[in-house]
Amino acid sequence: MSDRNQSRGAAPWIGAAALALVVAALVVLVVHTLSIKDDNQASGANQLAPTAEQQRAVQSGAIEAANLTTLSRADYESNFARALAGTTGPLRKDLLAKKGAYLSAMNAGKFDLKSAVVESAFESQSGDKIMILVTLNGSHVVDKVVSPITTPQRLELTMVRSGTKWLASDFLSVGVQ
Repeated sequence: MSDRNQSRGAAPWIGAAALALVVAALVVLVVHTLSIKDDNQASGANQLAPTAEQQRAVQSGAIEAANLTTLSRADYESNFARALAGTTGPLRKDLLAKKGAYLSAMNAGKFDLKSAVVESAFESQSGDKIMILVTLNGSHVVDKVVSPITTPQRLELTMVRSGTKWLASDFLSVGVQ
């Protein structure tokens, strides 16, 4: 009879130890899940939604992309000045160096350039530079007849802050068809 009592006495302790291990594993899982949630709320939320300042850079960049790709021969000086006003640094220097060549090409081909922004988005930020992406639909206007075919243009612009404005300092064509 004493052997039976010993085996019965050990069974509850084994069950309790197994239950304790399961509870400990659940506690670790809950704590780990909560810590991941806290990390995501602290840092991940900012990565998913651009800040107000980043959104202003995106808006400025979208306007500038349209300005850079919408030029008419009749209003070339004012169109070019409008496009130039939204630039700085290497992009501004490049535009100024090619101002005459752009107009000569447009006059030789008897066309104007027209574009409309389809989408714009924040890409990344590195220090004081914000990278944005802009998709435009561009078309040639040959002697005032708009081409029925539009060409998607995808640009990556580098935006930098100058006072209260965001200016494009560089752009790269990414995937022009």
